[in-house]
Order: sequence, then C-alpha cells, then structure tokens
Amino acid sequence: MKKTVALSLVLILLVSCLASCNFLEYDKGNNDNTTEHTHDWKFKSQTSDCWSTTVTQACSKCGMEQFLHGNSVLPHHSWVEETGDGKTTFDCTRCEESITFVSEIREFDYANVLEQYKIGDAGVIHENFKNPYVEREDISAIDAIIRAKFELTIEYDTISVSHDKASDMWCVSFWTLDLPGACQDVYINGKGLTCYIVYGE
Repeated sequence: MKKTVALSLVLILLVSCLASCNFLEYDKGNNDNTTEHTHDWKFKSQTSDCWSTTVTQACSKCGMEQFLHGNSVLPHHSWVEETGDGKTTFDCTRCEESITFVSEIREFDYANVLEQYKIGDAGVIHENFKNPYVEREDISAIDAIIRAKFELTIEYDTISVSHDKASDMWCVSFWTLDLPGACQDVYINGKGLTCYIVYGE
C-alpha cells in the first residue's frame, strides 16, 4: 500500500514537471527526417490581393514552412481609369471591383447643407459612422467614393460626386434613376473622414 502511494506521488510530480516545461516540436523537414527543435521562423515571401495578405515563413533549421493569413476591411485596389459617355469608371486590375460615377464633379456649399439639414432632422446622421479609414491628406473623388460606400444602406445604380473647395468637403450621392427620393448623400472631408449623412425623401 505504501509503495503504491509513493509511486502515485512520483507520477504526479513527474506530470506536474512536464506540464510546466516548454515542449519541443517534432516536425519533418525537407529531408523527411524527424527533427527535434524549436523552430526559428524567418520571413520567406509575401503575396497580397486587394483584401488579404499571406506571409510565408520558413524554419532556418529544418526548412518547414508556415503560412500566416491576414484579411482587411480596407482594400488595396490597383485602379485603371476610363472615361466615356459622361461617366468615369475605375476597374481594379487585381479583383472584380468596379466603380462608375458621373464624370462631372459639381460644386456645392456644405454650409448650406448644414443649414438645410440639421442634426435631429429625419434622415440626418451625424455620428456612429462605419467608414474605417484613418485620416489621409488630399483624397481624390474615387477615394471619397470608396469611403462613402461603407456608409451605404440603400440600393443604387448611380453615383455622383460634388466638392466644396472652401470647406474641403466631398459629397458622394448614391441614387436610383427614375426613383425620386431614393438617395443617400455621404459627406467626406478632405482627409477621408465621414462627417455627415443625409437621406433623400
């Protein structure tokens, strides 16, 4: 009985000791021989598309590879611009994303918008925006559209863009042809941040 208890105590101590240790990994290297070591991961290569990045690392000791995948809500498009029939189209060369909008960028007065559509009015949003981009200097019309699309809650078939130089504010309008009132205006400042949203009536 005493021997059994003593043996049990030894086993418990051994298991506790092993549990506190850092185990070495057993993996097969390129030569298919079993190796015993802690991997030393080194950067090998990186591939990216518009929405994700994959980093390949290789162990400097055995050559085993691992792959780290990262997805992003912020796409990195490679645009090709085409203009015709009064519209401008940006097609991404790396994915199927395509954005078409009315070529003419009109002027507007942001101060008049704030005067006409006040905080608290129906269809006016002034907080809790979904645009995830951080500030960036001197954004373009296509930049404003990409950011404004994160705020979209309606169906649309047409995009138009206006700009107020005095306040450095973009107005991106999403609307449906032949459907009066079905529109959403998203106001993006010159640094790419959403400032105001107005829904049509």
